[in-house]
Amino acid sequence: DGIMTRSLAHIFAKTGKAAPGAEYVVRCSYLEIYNEAIYDLLTGDHQTQLQERMETGRGFHVPGLKTVECFRLEDALAVVGTGTRNRHVGSHELNKDSSRSHSIMTVHIESHTDVGGVTVSKFGKVSFIDLAGSERLKQSKSDGTMAKETANINRSLFMLGKVIAMLSDGATSADRKHIPYRDSKLTKLLMDSLGGSSLALMIACVSPSQAHAEETLNTLHYASRARNIINRPTASEDPTQALVSRLRKENETLRKENGFLKQKLGMTLEHQVTGLERLALDDVRAAGGGDADLQYNLQSNRGSPPGESPPRPVGGRGGGRG
Repeated sequence: DGIMTRSLAHIFAKTGKAAPGAEYVVRCSYLEIYNEAIYDLLTGDHQTQLQERMETGRGFHVPGLKTVECFRLEDALAVVGTGTRNRHVGSHELNKDSSRSHSIMTVHIESHTDVGGVTVSKFGKVSFIDLAGSERLKQSKSDGTMAKETANINRSLFMLGKVIAMLSDGATSADRKHIPYRDSKLTKLLMDSLGGSSLALMIACVSPSQAHAEETLNTLHYASRARNIINRPTASEDPTQALVSRLRKENETLRKENGFLKQKLGMTLEHQVTGLERLALDDVRAAGGGDADLQYNLQSNRGSPPGESPPRPVGGRGGGRG
């Protein structure tokens, strides 16, 4: 089994053990970048080019890309198989089955959890990127269409290497505004994976042959740069639900603090009444009333059964005056 197969198996093993009140939704999409054009590998349409679009809060994405909901591991593996069959491949002197495009399979994962009667939703994704290898025309002896494919592959890999180099050099947030994500479709679609709130892992495929020592060193240098990228992964939540959850937590914290302070300070009745009762307390004291009138006034504000008047306290006003 390969990386994608094992990763998908791990994802479905985790989602299959969802806690009570939790629900997971898994969706998959698969695209390729061929000659700087984006094609949907799940439809198999090599004539219709898709366009990437930038949206605030979402980053670069591809509208119109087919997304399949996967209920089981077998559904996700079927997506992998369909995309692999529809991908552009070719043959030259160095490789009988050479990938002529970069491919990106994205697994979107949603979790919906019931927390105190409120549904909290979180969103995440895992992207599997298969990069076509760089080539030298003198060695591959490609010509015509394959020569054009090689040029586009090498150009996008060069731009990706440039972005990775700038990110791995510890560029500050101000410097990162000038990172050239927009110079290729590949770097646009990998923008949130490389410089966003994600973790990036690169696996380099190298040859032990001494004849390919130069290519091996270049590939390892390329991968070592990616290892130096430092991001802070965060879970994406629905903004409204996140606000409601935060306010509920703050409200609960304030209630506990309020109860603790009342207990420690031994607050009197004046500090324990609120709202209309406090206003009633101030009115009675302003009129010169005592404790009996105070108790009567509070009882009046709390309400009595319909048609009945609250009973007046026994004794004179003020409790101590005749």
